Parts: sequence; C-alpha cells; structure tokens
Amino acid sequence: MLLDKGSFELLRCLMTSKEPKTVTVIAKEFQVSRRKIYYHLDKINDALPENIDKILTVPRQGVLLSFTQKRACQSLIMRINTYTYMMTASERRHLIILHICINNERVTLEKLIDLTETSRNTVLNDLNSIRDDLQNSQYKVSLQTTKQKGYFLRGAALGQVQYMHKIYSHIFSNGSLGFLEIIRKTISETDSDAKYGELKKLFENQVPILERNLRKKINQHELQLMFKTFPLVLMSCWNMQLSHSEIEEVCRDLSVIHARIEYKAALKLAEIIFEELSIQLNAFETVTIALLFLSYRKDSDEHATSKDWHYLKKTVDACIVYFEELSAFPLEQKEELAKALLSHAKAMLFRKKYGILSINPLTEQIKEKYPEVFHFTKNSAALLEESWKIELSDDDIAYMAVHFGGALKNTGSKSQKSSVYVVCDEGLAVQKLLIKQLYQYIPEEDIKAVFTTEQFKSIEEIVDLGLLISTSPLETELPFIFVHPILTENDSAKIGHSSYFQSGKFPKFNDNLESLLSNYIRDTSAVKECRRSILEMMNKLS
Repeated sequence: MLLDKGSFELLRCLMTSKEPKTVTVIAKEFQVSRRKIYYHLDKINDALPENIDKILTVPRQGVLLSFTQKRACQSLIMRINTYTYMMTASERRHLIILHICINNERVTLEKLIDLTETSRNTVLNDLNSIRDDLQNSQYKVSLQTTKQKGYFLRGAALGQVQYMHKIYSHIFSNGSLGFLEIIRKTISETDSDAKYGELKKLFENQVPILERNLRKKINQHELQLMFKTFPLVLMSCWNMQLSHSEIEEVCRDLSVIHARIEYKAALKLAEIIFEELSIQLNAFETVTIALLFLSYRKDSDEHATSKDWHYLKKTVDACIVYFEELSAFPLEQKEELAKALLSHAKAMLFRKKYGILSINPLTEQIKEKYPEVFHFTKNSAALLEESWKIELSDDDIAYMAVHFGGALKNTGSKSQKSSVYVVCDEGLAVQKLLIKQLYQYIPEEDIKAVFTTEQFKSIEEIVDLGLLISTSPLETELPFIFVHPILTENDSAKIGHSSYFQSGKFPKFNDNLESLLSNYIRDTSAVKECRRSILEMMNKLS
C-alpha cells in the first residue's frame, strides 16, 4: 500500500516519541479525526515487514514503538522512493517547479511524466494549476514552453527569486519525510553547474564566519532553512540566463542594498565560491545573496541601535507603550524588548519591501495558546503598519507576539529549588517565551540555564544532576521531558505530574536517595549513575 504525507508525518511522530500517546492526543496534535489516525496506522502496518509486530494502541495507554519497530520504521524510511510514497497534488507541483528551475537540460512533458510517475493528463493539470497560481500572484512570473527550451519560468528576475524562494521554503518547512527523500533524489540527479551538496557544505562552513564579521546572529530556524534553500536559489539563478541589460536593471532596482554591510559579506562569499568551486557569480546573483542575508530574522544585531535606524526605534518604542496601554499586561526589561523588536523589524522591512517569504511554524500554536497576546500584538502592530507603509501577515504578528510574550512580567510564586535545564533550538525569542510558559509550573530560580542542542551536547558531562526540558528529541542519559515550543495541554500535564515538581520534595529526596545508595555502593560515580537511573525511571512513570 502506498504511503502518503499524513502516514509519514505520523511515522515521524511515533519514532520520536519516548512515551505512549493515545490516538485522541495524536489526532488533536495533527488536527484530524481519530479515524484518520487509525487509517494511517493501518497503512504503516501494511508497509512494515511481515516479521515485525503490528503497531497497536494499548487501551488507556496509547501507542509506543518498541526498539524493533523503530528500527523497522527507520529502514522503511530509507527505502522511500516514488513507488512507495504517494505525493499530494501540491507536492507534485512543487517537485515540478523545482525540477524546471534547477535543471540545465530542456524539461519536456515526457520528463515530467517520468519525474512524477503519473499520467500525461495529471501532469498537464498540474502545469495548468501552476500557471493559474502564477497568474494570480504578485510575482509577475509565468510558466512558458517552447520546442527549443521546453518548460521554463519567464518574468522579472526579482520576481523569479521571490517565487523560487517561496517554493523552496515551503518544501523544506512543511515537507514530509517521504517527499523530502524524493526531493533529495531529484536534486542529486540534476544536471547543474555545481552539485547541491558542495554549495550547501560551503554555506554551512562560511556563513557562521560571516555572521561573526557582521556582528549579527541569524535565527537558528531560519539559518537551517537557509543552508537548504540557498544552493537551490543560486542554481535557479544560473538557469535564468539573464541578459546583460536585465542584470543591470535589477541591480539598479536593488542599489540600496549596496550600502549595507550584508552586501560586502555577499561579495566575500562570492569570492570564496569562485576560489573553492570555480563558479563566477554575476552582479545579480551576488546582490541576491545580500538580499536574503538582510531578510532573514536575527536573534541578535549589534547594529540595531545605530543612528541609521533611530526612526525605527521611535516607532518600536511607541508600539511597546501602546501594547501596555491596550492590554494592561506589565512588561519587564523594555529596553531589551525594544532592541529585540528593532532587530526583528529591520529584517522584516527588507522582507516586505522585496517580497521574501518567512514561514513561522508556530503561528497557529501561538494564536491558540496565547490569543490575548496575539490580539494585542496585532492591534499594537497597526502603528508599525501605518508608519512603515507595510501590511503584516499573521506569521509576522506571531513573531512579534513571541517577543512580547517573553517580556511579560512574571507574577508566579517561588518555591523549592531544583535543577532544570532547557534545550531549545528555535531562537532567542522562542526560548524566552518558552521560559515564561515554564514559570507557570517551575519556580524561576530552578531553571539553571537555556541551551541549544549543540551547546548542551558540549557540556553534557559536567551538568549537575537535574531535569532537561527539551523541544527536540535528545539522546542522553539524563532524565528529560520532551515538549513543544508552545506548550500543549499534554506538555503541561507532563511537567505538572513530573516527580521533580511534586510537593517540593525533590531536593530532599535527591539528597536522601544518594545517602541511602552510598550505604550499598562505595564508588561515588556509581552512586550518581544509579541515582540518575532511578530518577529517570520515576520521571517516566510519573
């Protein structure tokens, strides 16, 4: 039986779960019916080898894969191809667009039929849908075909970059495991001037160096997305075959970017690409890199308070005052909040001016979990829209709401002390909001530090015994609770029921347990290891 996007999303969810989940909880997370979850479970079970136990739901407990089942599911993912994965219509269209944009060779209808492994009529319908979408978009781009060139995009150079960046961002932000494997296979078989992997590796090595030189730090989520999309945008630019006059025209339109330090960074990156890959970027491709650098959200920006941006700061300060007046929510560390919003606003203005998409994966969760903060942020942001002549989407509002939510003054009580470490890779603003959420269940002084996964792994061995709360699955011996960046009801229950926070007994229990174990175990390190295992087991049972 063919597996579709929903089946693979469920498969990924089950593979990363370290505790049972009921079908009701899973259905709520996926925002589908319980019947749909059972349907996907049946498809997964049919795809597994016959010698592997079927994935079953245990009454009042839920679903939890065994080690053998996880290994079989991993092998299933490794065997993904277009014969075992059924693409949705949207995925087919995205695959077609990517293939047309990055391929050096003439793209014919027959090649697209082979690519999608569907009928001639299906591909023709997909191509017509792409044409309709482009006709109704703001990009001034059309899909054309000739006998000599096959299928290709035609239109304004900047519009093509905007459109391609949007498609590639959607692919890597929302693509299922099965679809991403098809994308990887398609890219690897593409005839292009440079291999995708070589460009991706070069960006991964060089962008952190450029960040330090720029004294700016790109949001971690967008940085990972950048490494995947940047090479494709460049490969697509090479296939646009712009004339000299077209390049000069688009560079004139983007001339304001030449004054920014990101343009100097783009020039440096272009030099490195030429030195390492023998590929010469033209003026349009170089300024495109600078444009994307400017458009990505920043977690920190030492230039945010420079005189160049004083007019933005006045509006941001007014927005903060207006938020407090509208909501009656007290804010703390307002200068820090203003600086964070200013860094965010600079990138946002470039995105809005040049039509660069930024996808916020947390928008719906923020709107559902913090409707008041979102509502008052949206009303306050009207000042920015009026002053800067822009229109903010719900994704833009949600990004700002994260900053406001992280600055809300905490009124929670303080109680016992224990050691809690938070691991979150979604950027500083989301880290702050997560901490504010955790303060509802954990006293402020109990949270010892906040790390990214990479930072935590580098100091894991010296971390005091305690509890990890992580937004990413971790391979660690320390006890931890896996949560979403925007806490769900299930996350709240896991934290509230954890033995670490029950009745304020954790510190005393911890000391007594170690004392008791030392009566039977002489080796101090063995005592700590045994204590750690017991607490981990208790945490899983709580």
